[in-house]
Amino acid sequence: MFPYYVLVLAPLLMCLLEYSGFFAKKTSPALPGPGGEAEKIKKRGITLFFFIFIVMLSLRAVQCGVDLKTYSHEFARYSGYGWKKIFTGAGTNEKELGYRLLNKIVSVFTDNFHVFMVIVAMVSVIPLWVLYEKDCEGEALTIAMFVAVAPFSMYFSGLRQVIAMAFAVPALMLTRKKKLLPFVLCVAAAVAFHFSAFIMIVMYPLYRAKITKNWLFAVVPAMALIFIFNRPIFSFLLGFLENTKYESYGTSETGAYGMLILYALLAAAILFITSDNADALSEDDIGYRNLMLLTVCLQMFSPLSSIAMRMNYYYLIFLPIAVPRLFKRASPKYKQIVSIGCFLLTVFFVVWFFYKAYTGKNLLQIYPYTPFWEGT
Repeated sequence: MFPYYVLVLAPLLMCLLEYSGFFAKKTSPALPGPGGEAEKIKKRGITLFFFIFIVMLSLRAVQCGVDLKTYSHEFARYSGYGWKKIFTGAGTNEKELGYRLLNKIVSVFTDNFHVFMVIVAMVSVIPLWVLYEKDCEGEALTIAMFVAVAPFSMYFSGLRQVIAMAFAVPALMLTRKKKLLPFVLCVAAAVAFHFSAFIMIVMYPLYRAKITKNWLFAVVPAMALIFIFNRPIFSFLLGFLENTKYESYGTSETGAYGMLILYALLAAAILFITSDNADALSEDDIGYRNLMLLTVCLQMFSPLSSIAMRMNYYYLIFLPIAVPRLFKRASPKYKQIVSIGCFLLTVFFVVWFFYKAYTGKNLLQIYPYTPFWEGT
């Protein structure tokens, strides 16, 4: 467990030193504006976190992640396929085309599966790293939420999906720039690695929707109806997975109600504290708030099926940015409450993460951390 302590606590210590002004005393006076010393200091905690994260992903053994042994066998199999077989697929159980291609391309240069894992670690994390450094406005809470709320464990196990999740970052950038065709192509590329990424298509219209305070009187009842009728709605949506390997997932109780309650409470708190300060919300603030509402809606289906839970991963990676950012947009009368709340949430999520690590079912088998030199 020691590497996980380093991953979480070292960046949080960096954040504490930043907040105390330690680095400001050691450097020249802060320069105003983007790129100045103040902005560089602000990002040190995020930088350290993602650097350690990539190192841990790159050095892990195949035992650190329940799916990695299967992926190792597939890497060897795909390396032996001809290019025609890679493009056409050898059977119904073959992985998506993008993933087959990546395996084949890497195998041209090396037959070492560990090198492949290092490449996947960099491809899946670096886009997120760039976005977090750009948009993060509350390092400590962002880091705590990433390990506790975002699909953190998936990065150690699900190679295909974490690559697909990485495409959510350029998809968000293209949405901001109103580049519809490149956005669609980006989603298509993500689907080529994991079919569940098709849910990213709703990002473009939703992020740009101007959901104002008056809209919320309709949005909240609509979300309540989605929860009440989640089973028939999800059964209807499963029809779109017909003739795919995900059709067999069907509906089955997963018990994921705890996370639904948590996301709903966070969304309600943000809607409440920003309702009197709507003019202070930028287009991107509103976009992040919209994605957070979508996260709550998607989580309403997670208790029914694991595939629904997986579809939410593409938006959960934005939650650690959205929550601290929107807390900063609270009405002035809530500033002190928000400040205390952010500290308590940070402590809660850190404690929760380590509690789950020690006592949870550990379905993806990422605890304890196993480096490759100790693997078998």
